[in-house]
Amino acid sequence: MNPFISLRLMDHHLNDQLMGDFLDVIDRHPESVDEVWFASEYGFPGLGKIEKSSIKMMEAAKKVRSRGIIASLQISNSIGHGDYLRYMDFGGLKWDNMMGPDGNVCTYINCPTDPRFLQYIQESTRIYSLFQPDILWIDDDMRMSNHGTVDFGCFCDRCMEIFNRKHDVLFTREELWHRINEDGEPLWRERYFEYNGERLANVTRAIMAGCLASSPDTIGALQHAGSDSTLYNGRTWQAIFDVMLEMTGKPPMSRPGGGFYHDASPRGMLDKALSIDYQNGCLPEYISHSRPEVENLPHLALGKTAHGTCVESTLYLAYGCDGLSYASMMLDNDHPAVHETLLARLAAWKPYWRRLVKINEGTSVGGLNIPRGLEIHKQRRMGKKEERFWDFPNTRGLPQMTVVGLPMHWENGIDAPYILYPSLVDGLSDAELTRIFSRGVLTCGESIHKLNQRGLTPLAGMVSELLDIPCYGEHYLDTPF
Repeated sequence: MNPFISLRLMDHHLNDQLMGDFLDVIDRHPESVDEVWFASEYGFPGLGKIEKSSIKMMEAAKKVRSRGIIASLQISNSIGHGDYLRYMDFGGLKWDNMMGPDGNVCTYINCPTDPRFLQYIQESTRIYSLFQPDILWIDDDMRMSNHGTVDFGCFCDRCMEIFNRKHDVLFTREELWHRINEDGEPLWRERYFEYNGERLANVTRAIMAGCLASSPDTIGALQHAGSDSTLYNGRTWQAIFDVMLEMTGKPPMSRPGGGFYHDASPRGMLDKALSIDYQNGCLPEYISHSRPEVENLPHLALGKTAHGTCVESTLYLAYGCDGLSYASMMLDNDHPAVHETLLARLAAWKPYWRRLVKINEGTSVGGLNIPRGLEIHKQRRMGKKEERFWDFPNTRGLPQMTVVGLPMHWENGIDAPYILYPSLVDGLSDAELTRIFSRGVLTCGESIHKLNQRGLTPLAGMVSELLDIPCYGEHYLDTPF
C-alpha cells in the first residue's frame, strides 16, 4: 500500500456541509488525492466527545472509500504541541504535565510516564480507530523537546525516579541537567537521550495497542519534524518505529516535515529539502515509504501559490521521497474554490511526479557531502557557549549555496567531496574529521581556526590567525577566477 498523494483534514468529518464541499471538489479532480487523513482532536476532550467524533469520522471514511480513496487516522495530539493550542478542549486532561529541568510545568503537555495519560491515549485511539484506518499517522508532537514553555522534558518526580532507579543514582533534576550539559565524558547525556527514546516508545505502544484493538490490519506511521530535535529524542526515531514494526508486523511509513509554511521567501524550501534529506537518512532500513509534509499555514490563499507548491513538491521528491502529503486545507478559512485551484494543479502534475519517482528508484542525492556527525552529542564545548552545545549544528545559510551551482546533501555513503561549515566542526570527532580530509573539502577560515584550536592543523595544512576587523568590504579582481 503506497498512496501517492495524501491530504490531511481537520474538522471536515464533523461538518456535513464542509465534508460535502470537499467531496464535490474531489469528484471533479479524482486524481488529486489517494489518501485522506481524518484528524483526532488537537485537545484532550472527554471520551464522550471522542465517541461522537468517531461516529462522524466513520461516516466520512465510508464516503471517501466509496471513491476509491484510502481513509487513514491522524493522531493530532499525543505528548502535546504547546500552549498555542490552549483554546482547544482539554476537559479530559486529568494527569500530570511535562516538567522542565528548572521545575517549570507546561499545562498542555503530557508527562509520558503517567499511567493515566497512557490509559487515555490508548482508549481514545481505540475509539477513533473504529472506522478501521488503513494507516495510523502519529503527529510530530511525539517528541520530548520543543514544547513551548518547556523546551526539554520531562524531569518530573516520576520520570526522575524511573531514570535514577534504572541507573542506581540519586540525581535531582538540576544535577542531571548539569550532567547532560557538562563537558568531557558524555555518559549521562547519552543515557538520558536513550531514556527519552524509551519513553516515546512507550507512548507509541499505548497508541498502537488502542488502534490495533479496533483495527488489527492498520499500518503504523510517524510524522517527524526538523532534524534539530532528533538527538534529544533518542538520536533517531528508531525506538518509535521499532514498536510499530513489532506490533503490526508491517514496515511503518515516515513523514519528514517542519518549516517552510509560506512562500514569501521561496528559497526557504531549499532549507527544508536538506532537512528532509537529513531526516530520511536517519530512518531504519525497514521503513517502507517516506512522504514529505507540504504545509501552507494558516491554510489560506495567500500562504502559497499552487504553482509554487508544486515546485516545492517536486524538490522534495528529488531529495528522495516517494510520495507527497499536504496540510493545506485543514482549516475552514477559505472558500472551497481556493483549495480547488491547488487540487486541480496536483492532479495535473501527478503523472510527471510518478515518472520522476520511478526514474529516481535506486539513485541517491548527489553533490557535496555535508558531514552528518551522528556522534555530535559527544562534542566538546568550544569557547564560551550556552547550554545545549550538544544540540544539532546550525547550518545557517549553507543550503542557499545550491543556487550558485553547489548542490549538496547530507552524507549518505557517496564518494564525493565534503563541505565543512564552522558549526559542523564542533560536532565531529577527530577520527571523523581525519576521514573527511582524506577527500576534497570546501571550507572557510573559521573552520580552519577551529581545527587549529583542536590540534588538527595538519589536516588542512595551514595555520589561521583571527583578525579584529570591525567591518568588511569586497571588490572583484580582474582575473578569470
